[in-house]
Parts: sequence; C-alpha cells; structure tokens
Amino acid sequence: MSKVALIVLDGLGIRKSEYFNAVKNAKMPYFNSLLKNYSHCYIKTCGEYVGLEKGQFGNSEVGHLNLGAGRIVKQNSTKITEKIENGEFFNDKELINLIDNLKKTGGNLHLFGLCSSGGVHSKLSHLISMLKVCKEQNFKNVLIHFISDGRDTGVFDGKKFLNKIKKEIKNLGVGKIISLSGRFYAMDREKNYDRTKEFLNVILNYKSENVFNNFENAFKYYYENNITDEFIKPTILKNKDYKFTKKDAIICFNFRSDRVRQIYELLIENNIKNLYSFISYDDDFKDKVKVIFKEENNQNCLSKVLSENYKTQLRISETTKYAHVTYFFNGLIEKPFKNEKRIIIESEKVENFSKTPKMKAKEITETVINEIKENDFDFILVNYSNADMLGHTGNYKKTIESLEFLDKCLEKICKNLRQKDYVVLITSDHGNADIMKNNDGSICTTHTKSNAPFIIVDNKKYKLTKNGKLANVSSTVLDLLKLKQPKEFTENSLIIKN
Repeated sequence: MSKVALIVLDGLGIRKSEYFNAVKNAKMPYFNSLLKNYSHCYIKTCGEYVGLEKGQFGNSEVGHLNLGAGRIVKQNSTKITEKIENGEFFNDKELINLIDNLKKTGGNLHLFGLCSSGGVHSKLSHLISMLKVCKEQNFKNVLIHFISDGRDTGVFDGKKFLNKIKKEIKNLGVGKIISLSGRFYAMDREKNYDRTKEFLNVILNYKSENVFNNFENAFKYYYENNITDEFIKPTILKNKDYKFTKKDAIICFNFRSDRVRQIYELLIENNIKNLYSFISYDDDFKDKVKVIFKEENNQNCLSKVLSENYKTQLRISETTKYAHVTYFFNGLIEKPFKNEKRIIIESEKVENFSKTPKMKAKEITETVINEIKENDFDFILVNYSNADMLGHTGNYKKTIESLEFLDKCLEKICKNLRQKDYVVLITSDHGNADIMKNNDGSICTTHTKSNAPFIIVDNKKYKLTKNGKLANVSSTVLDLLKLKQPKEFTENSLIIKN
C-alpha cells in the first residue's frame, strides 16, 4: 500500500550564488546527497505562481495554502488590491455605515497594521486607500497605530515608511499617527501575551513607559541603541491623550490572520464593541468582529480528499508553523478532518531564535519516528522551521549552524520513514536563508523569490516537470497514493507519465 510523507523545509530556497547563501554554504551532506541521487526539480514559490501580485515574494501562509490546494490560490492581498482598483472598496457598505456612525457620535477610527512594503501581512496602499475612503466621506478623525516591520523589510526601514505615510496624510488632510510599536510586541503569535498586552495598553489606554515628543526622535533613539524596527517597544507621544472611548472603532488592515489573532482576543476580552477587520482572523471571532472582505474556504483541499478516501493523516510542527500545517494547508478550515492527527511541539519562548538555533528539529524528528512505530499513517506532513526562523534573525553564522543541525535530523527522519515504506517528498514553501545579506552588504531578514526544491526519495526514478509550482504538490501526493485528482485540482502532478 502506498504511503507518502511530505517534509517542508520552511524558508529553504535554492539559489546558485554563494554570496551569504546559508543554504549553499552550510555543510549539509545528506540534503546534497538527496539532490544528487534522487529525482528532483525546482518549483516556483512567489508572485502569480502562488496567487500573489507579480514580483511579490511568497510566505508561509501563502505557501501552505498552495501546497494543500491543488490549484493556485488567489491571495487576500491580491483580492483587496483588485477591489481598490475597480472601485468596489470605496463603496463598501460595511465601511461607509461605520464611518457614518462615527460621524454621528463624534468617535475616532483607530487603524492599526504593519506599516511597510513587505507585502506579507499588509500593504501601505491598503492603508492609504482607507484614508482616501475617509476623505471621500468627509471624515477626519482617523488615528493610526504604526507597527514597524524589520523582518519582511530592512531592519532600519521604519522611519522611511513613517515619512511616506505622513506625506500621504498631509496630501489627504486625513489621519494622524499616534503610536509606534514593533511587530515583536504588536504581532506576536507564540502566545506571549505579555508582549501583546503592551500594545493593547497603547490602543485602549494610551499608556506606555516609552514617551517621545515625536516619532522621528523615537526612531533616532532606537536606532542609535541598535534596536531594530521589529523590536521597537510600544511608544506614545508626550502630553497627548488618545485613550480609546466607547464611541470609537478599530480596524486592522492586515490581510493575514496569524499575527493579529492575539490582539483581537484581548480586545474581545476587554468587551470592545466596534471591532472590524479586513479579513476574518478567526472563526471564533465571527460574532464579535465585522469583516470587510469576506473570504471563502478552499473547496476540496488535499486533506479533504484524503479524508473522504478513508486515509489517515499526521500533521506535526513546532508552534511557529502549527497554523500552517493545519489551518492554512487545510484551505482555511480550522477543524481537523476525520482521521487527521495533529501534534504541536512548543517553540522556545525567546526574543530571537539565534539563541536557540536548533529550534525543535530534534523533538519533531523523534516524535515522528515514535509515531510511525505505533501507527501506519497514509499521509504525514512535517514542517521544520529552521531555515525560515533563523533566516529572519539575519544572523548568518547561527543560520548555518541551524541548517547543519537540520541536515542531521533530515537524514534520521528520512531513513526511518523509508524503513516504513514511505515515499518521502522534500520541499519548501518559500526562500529566506538563501539570501542573508543584500548586495550592498546590509543584513537581509526578508523572504526571497527563490525556487523551492522538490525531491522524491524513493527506490524508483521519476521524470519531473521543469515548470512546477507549489500548487502541483497536492496532485503529486494523490498520484503517488493512486487516488483520483478532483476537478478542483487544476494543477497536475509534477510526475510526467511515460
């Protein structure tokens, strides 16, 4: 009976250049032996190949959605941009009704989201379009909570984005920036609620220990003390009072859910009523948060097809990627399918993963080995987050250390899976660790547009297409399991039939 294990080496891109390429320069003898001895190809991970706008690098959410869908999934960022460009956004009834109510009550509209050009969680053009809607409706009481990036952009780019937004505010005559917080605090997803509460205290009470006359001075201070954008502490303006009132409303303009769930959980716990979001951040919020852009679940994802064919499944990752191997891979469906077992390994609670470069690769490996001793799963999905989480630190030496440890774990898990007759597929969801410095010598912490490897570890040799993308992977899994490809799977198997 056919069995398949899909191993996602998160953030591991393939690039020819050796210049600060941790993937190329790390000693990874086992991974390199797989490329030498087994059938493989390289698949697209970015732009229109994964449902993003052309030239936009991929990310873990987008990557896993496409890996599990069997088709290119048009992303929220693209859908929102299209609605802005065709004018639908400016006539949105939910939005206009909210603004009308705020005008009647004299309330403020609090906007928050990631303010950068990264394009992974948000877009500056979406924030600016929000300001334009308010201008069209003759509403000026707009307060912006600026979340600085430093992870999907340069580590000291925040001030540049601040100035860009201020220029738009001046041109439109709408809005003011009232707080500054790094994404480490405002967008935690590892259940570190102490960080989230610091950001919450700024939004609701306008209180913080970090007070400046203006945010230019704040950036100057933080940069001089080598505090990068990601780690800027929640900061407010001196002698100002922008405390949230019952008349006010909140909208987050992020189009990705995983890093704003915690702040919305706390806002709901604090009984905040006028809560809005660009997309749905959690099914549990549906009676508490009004959604501006409705999204649909992906019908007939790989997980559903496997379940309907009575196949057993195992999903495993550490906390950093748990939502990706479950919710995102399952087409934005939170609840497990029948016969789907999930295991989460708790990530280390550290400020920077360069302090724990091995991540939880050892624990994930050992858990899978123990599981296959006791259970005969038809499909296993494993995510190792080493290349992505260490790539985001910008620490080249520690990223190499992390990858070299990962290689040992990869060898161990593959050999044990092969002993249990699994066909092992090894791939990635996007690049990251393959570019650790930009050409100008500055540290690179962002994802990359590099292709992902796709390796079939099996006794057989396979002929593979040279034009693959992440969406082809689900059909390849079905191919190997000898299951019929449903009509929704518009992207075929990577395996070329003779």
